[in-house]
Amino acid sequence: MGGQEKIVVHEDSKGTYAFLNGAPIAAFIKLSWYQTPIFHYILPGFSLILFLSTIAWIVSALRNRKKGKKVEPHSRWARCVAGWMSILYLIFLICMLIILKNAYDVIYGIPPLLPFALVLPLIAIIPTIGSIYFTVLAWKNSYWSMLGRVHYTLVTLASLVFI
Repeated sequence: MGGQEKIVVHEDSKGTYAFLNGAPIAAFIKLSWYQTPIFHYILPGFSLILFLSTIAWIVSALRNRKKGKKVEPHSRWARCVAGWMSILYLIFLICMLIILKNAYDVIYGIPPLLPFALVLPLIAIIPTIGSIYFTVLAWKNSYWSMLGRVHYTLVTLASLVFI
């Protein structure tokens, strides 16, 4: 406030930029809504909730198996595939939290857990493809209730976002 610093704002078809005369080589760029940090916190947070919700599917499947309840095979496989996919992403997130707990480890080398963590999303591509297939089947053959199909679809979309 009240300093001698000047700000130059330039707007063109590619975006809006701001330059300070004290640092003319650095540009400040106005971000789109999907580039903002808050969006990048909400999206993984919502995906994490969806991935955690699939644990209920696994518990339900184990309970149904124990009771001897018959479930349509494709429906069971669909939830199994999405459950394993979610577990892979949850392990990935836990590994990344452990790795990023100490930023200096990342700055000064590759933490031993990082290669393992980065392979998990690649492995999750396989069940994601299966989940896309089962999403189509779920809507075509009316597996579960409407809410169940929407939930399964959102889990599949969350996986695609992670990939």
